[in-house]
Amino acid sequence: MQRDDPVRRSPTAIDLDAENGLMQITWADGHVSLYELSQLRRSCPCAGCKGEGGRPGAVNAGTVFSEQQTTLVDVQPLNRFGLQFTWADGHDDGLFSYDLLRRLCPCEACANRRGLEPATEVAWQGRAD
Repeated sequence: MQRDDPVRRSPTAIDLDAENGLMQITWADGHVSLYELSQLRRSCPCAGCKGEGGRPGAVNAGTVFSEQQTTLVDVQPLNRFGLQFTWADGHDDGLFSYDLLRRLCPCEACANRRGLEPATEVAWQGRAD
């Protein structure tokens, strides 16, 4: 098993394309991850969404989110740990570690490494800088 390199999961750029519901992270190793905001909300690691202590969370594969629930209003870095998202419905409990975000990368190469089908390809429409 290959040991994870913390530098690999350090972002060098985080860009939000809220209009198209996308967030792009460029990692220190040059890898680029393009996330759909709805998938990030579905992957929220907080106890309320994922559950804890044997109790199920409020979010599962069948959960239908409102536009407010998948609209990011703020993204705050948490030092070298990760990101805290604040969604338009006020939800801000999920702390997304950089390790988790890297593991959630939907690109074909990462999905293949996990033995999953790659996510539907989305096109980055964010700013060019």
